[in-house]
Amino acid sequence: MAGSGSLHPTDAKNALFVDRQTISYDLAPHLLYLEDAKEILTIEQVREPGKNLQWQPVPNSSVNFGYSDAVFWFKLQLLNSESFPLRYVIEIAYPVLDQIDIYQITDGEKPLHTSMGDKQPFFQRPIQHRNFILPVTLVADTPTKIFIRVKSSSSMQVPLSLWEEAAWMAKSINESLNLGLFLGIMLIMGLYNLFVFISVREIYYLLYVCFVFCMIIFLASLKGMSFQYFWPHSIQWNDQSIIVSLAGVILFGALFLRDFINLPNNRPRSSQFLLAVAAVSAMIIGFAFFLPYRIMIQCIILTAMIAIVGATIIALFRWKDGDISARYFMLAWSAMMIGGIILAANKFNLIPRNLFTENATSYGMALQVILLSIALAERLNLEKRNSLTSQMEAYKQERIARKAQENALRIQKQANEMLEQRVLERTTDLQQANKLLETLSITDGLTGLYNRRYFDEIYPREFQRAIRDNTPLGVLLLDIDHFKNFNDTYGHLTGDECLKMVASIIENELHRISDMAFRYGGEEFFVLLPNTQTKGALIVAERIREQIQTSQIQFGNQKISVTISIGLVSRKPQQDCHPDSIMGNADTALYQSKQSGRNKVTVYQRPEEGV
Repeated sequence: MAGSGSLHPTDAKNALFVDRQTISYDLAPHLLYLEDAKEILTIEQVREPGKNLQWQPVPNSSVNFGYSDAVFWFKLQLLNSESFPLRYVIEIAYPVLDQIDIYQITDGEKPLHTSMGDKQPFFQRPIQHRNFILPVTLVADTPTKIFIRVKSSSSMQVPLSLWEEAAWMAKSINESLNLGLFLGIMLIMGLYNLFVFISVREIYYLLYVCFVFCMIIFLASLKGMSFQYFWPHSIQWNDQSIIVSLAGVILFGALFLRDFINLPNNRPRSSQFLLAVAAVSAMIIGFAFFLPYRIMIQCIILTAMIAIVGATIIALFRWKDGDISARYFMLAWSAMMIGGIILAANKFNLIPRNLFTENATSYGMALQVILLSIALAERLNLEKRNSLTSQMEAYKQERIARKAQENALRIQKQANEMLEQRVLERTTDLQQANKLLETLSITDGLTGLYNRRYFDEIYPREFQRAIRDNTPLGVLLLDIDHFKNFNDTYGHLTGDECLKMVASIIENELHRISDMAFRYGGEEFFVLLPNTQTKGALIVAERIREQIQTSQIQFGNQKISVTISIGLVSRKPQQDCHPDSIMGNADTALYQSKQSGRNKVTVYQRPEEGV
């Protein structure tokens, strides 16, 4: 490299030209990397121009190689385009990297070496910040070559950016304020629920408080806040804190869920599963102090993914059982589940590292903490309201009794009239509430059609009626073509609009009172056509198919068409016929519709009937 500012030909195309008008740069597109699996290369070897080293551009402009035992070298060329020096900082925004060695070489001078990483005491960093920050002064019209050597037992992610010094300070202050505000809100929610526990002495409040505090420690450790403010000299504990706190989140989360939705009395096997998850998490906490970080972090991430999936399935079962607490939990748990899956996929290099994937867990945990706190508060308020209602009712009864003693006949008559009126009102209210609840329980919330639960109740009855009356039972099984691709392309909101449109068309094409349409699940629909021959059922099916094919959904300035495949069965069921047989025949016909090109109706024919 010459002092005149020329660049080596192999590096010139990757060089970054820096000017004062731009305050920040993403360095990934300008990086070259080298994997040193044997850890034998030195700075003298990697900087030697004639050395035959296989430098490669960073794939997908994202420095994320997942978990690796190798050492990675990165090379960067910076050139000051101005006529005066520029002061910048290089930021590595991943606080859990173990060892980082940075070598600055300007105009052939001796490399300026800076060593950082979370395996060194925090105060040894050139700038006391939770991320790794290196000041860089770019001499006018003189190339500066940067070599970075990274080794880490954590995921090999090296998000590098170059910031103008003043702009980075402003950005850092804002980030710290936002992160502090976020952790502060979670701390307040934890303390609030701790005070509630002291008042009501319900164990699930204490488990929830431990769950929240473990999340606070985990996020603070993952973001480097704990190492900066709480244990800057505790290098070993800094690694262990991430594993211990995440295992604590799983441990107390599993125990909280088990008690919150009352699993021991309702689903003992699910309760045992959560106890097993909690036991594994407790073991990981113990092993975290003895086994290598690489092994333990992958174990706890795997355990977290199993716990997330298991807790989701269990909560869905309890929701199906009718447990109100499970509904509250699922709403809150979904936020953390999505965030946890995104974080795990990011750490294993399944999805790219960006602002959203890095903070998905924070967003999900914050939303979950708020929603669960609301759920706990609502549960407490409900208990208070029930208690207050009972006390008020007792007081009213006592007052009526006292008046009855003063004027027995008159008060008794008034009490009887009042009681009759209340009984009538309560009976009316109860009937209305039961009617509304019955409607809600058999209706799909999105499409307005009957739901799967109601189908499981109605279908066996219609099947037996067809046997009893010796009449044919027509069945249509409908499935929207390529609906997964539709959702991926246009988003779930547009997908919901598509489901509602299809449901509306199906319902409008059923003209008899006895005909019923159901949302069978996902993008599948089911139509029952009692006392309908194949010919009549085929007419209905074709009307539905044609109407859907000609209908369109508005997506921005674009109109989208969808098609539907239909499997049709019409048969007089016999006494020895099982209801599932007709369902299976309809599914077979639907499969044939899809296999033969979709957007068609296929009538099921028995093997002896031929094709």
